[in-house]
This record gives sequence, structure tokens and C-alpha cells, in this order.
Amino acid sequence: MAKIGFKAPKNKVIPAGSVVALRLFEYEVKESKTADKEGKFWNYINWTCIVEGVTLEDGTETGDYNDMRLWHITSFNPTATFMLVNLLNAVGAEYTTSDDGEIEFDTDDVISQIVMAEVKTEEFPKGSGKEKNAITKFIITESDDDSE
Repeated sequence: MAKIGFKAPKNKVIPAGSVVALRLFEYEVKESKTADKEGKFWNYINWTCIVEGVTLEDGTETGDYNDMRLWHITSFNPTATFMLVNLLNAVGAEYTTSDDGEIEFDTDDVISQIVMAEVKTEEFPKGSGKEKNAITKFIITESDDDSE
């Protein structure tokens, strides 16, 4: 297995409202440790993303955050799958949704893809005074094929 090194900026937080180019680097399916209101436990995907570029709210592009890692969770809880669908649409991945809401897709269609996302800042852990970034939405861009 090849080793990949990163010079990830430490303790940097991308300004809220920025648009970030992210490479979907890896994923891990995990089991939820907490139940929903009905007592059901839902699996989720923990995505690791690598920052490839940032456009600040004022339109300025910067590489100051390149190689920084952002993590994002998409849940399989039917009330929360909208974010997974948003991600799949943003990378142009094919997926199917069953009548009971189950989403099926090939992770090979997603990993290593570049996706645009908008970020916010939030306090984490709560009450710590420390901030981290969170993805608010993935941005669906028109492909080059549509520009003709």
C-alpha cells in the first residue's frame, strides 16, 4: 500500500460561507451509538475530504487551506439521507432509491472525485470555545458536456 503524506494546516478554520473544492479521499461506514426517537440505530458514512482550494465569500481564491482535512457524516436514517443524495448528485454518481428509502450506489463512483461544498464554522466540542468547519451543502455544478 502506498503511503500518502499531507502537510495539513494545524488549527486553521476556513471562513464561514466559503466555497471549498474537496477531494473525497476515503470513507468508513460506522454504526450509530445513539438511537433515534423510535429507538432505531442507523449506520452512517464518515467521509474524509482533502481541501484542494477555497473561494472566500468575497470571491478571492486562496490555497492557504490546501491539504487540510474536513470530515463529513451522511446518515442512512431516512430523515437525513438528503445530504447523501446531495453529495451523490454533486459528483454525478449514479444511485437508486428503493420504495423503503434505501439508497444504493457504488463508492468507486465517489472516492477520489472533486466536489464543491459550502462550509460554516461551529463550536466543537460545544462549550470549548474552539471552532471547526462543517459542510452545509454540496454544490451541483454543470458538467463540461452541458456547455456545448
